[in-house]
Amino acid sequence: MNNLASQPSTAPSVIDYDEPAEMFANQRGVGLPLFFKRFDSVARAVQFAAEALPRGLINVVVETEYQRFESTSVKAIYDAPGYPLPRPHPGAGPKEKTS
Repeated sequence: MNNLASQPSTAPSVIDYDEPAEMFANQRGVGLPLFFKRFDSVARAVQFAAEALPRGLINVVVETEYQRFESTSVKAIYDAPGYPLPRPHPGAGPKEKTS
């Protein structure tokens, strides 16, 4: 995984992958959101966080009406066997941050 925190975590035991979600992202150490986006599902929000955001730049929070997942949980959800969306093949990983 790329931009999400590297600390180990486990995916929450109950996730409604189809529930609408909002994703907030910010640069590490900066309190204001750098990015906000609504998604039609938790699965799509997690996919975007894992595959589209630049490496090492972002703290991520995915929220639904009833749950909140922070960076390590988002990574665990994406890596979990029950994650419903296809993942890119190895080597097709996320984009590097360019300055």
